[in-house]
Amino acid sequence: MPCGNAHLTINAISFIPAYNMLIEDKSGDNSNNKIIELLTAGVGVMSTAKLPDKIEPAIHPNHRDFYHSIAFAIIVGIIGFAAWKDLQQRRDQRGAKGIFDITPKELLDVFIIGGAVGYITHLVADGFTPKGLPLA
Repeated sequence: MPCGNAHLTINAISFIPAYNMLIEDKSGDNSNNKIIELLTAGVGVMSTAKLPDKIEPAIHPNHRDFYHSIAFAIIVGIIGFAAWKDLQQRRDQRGAKGIFDITPKELLDVFIIGGAVGYITHLVADGFTPKGLPLA
């Protein structure tokens, strides 16, 4: 099983393409908002980098249960996708109005998306170990 530092490193590396893919704003939003979103998403990713192992500690080789499962990864993915859709709707409604015009609800969506990416990346890394992941 990857150690905690490996999970942090993997999540940090996966964060940038995930940010570009999931959070990129095509509405002409200003760069100040992008910096705030980047930092918020980074906090989301890194806060969940080791969360599965905090919920189900690696005290023995067979510690992986529901929160390390493919089923839970799907649930987290659905939550992240819902936050992404909500973020897109909020951006469409607001448009780009000026410096630091991002709303707290948008930041929450960005944090949730980052958290989902971080959690799923942890599970993907665990999936490549000899023990793999359970289905449910």
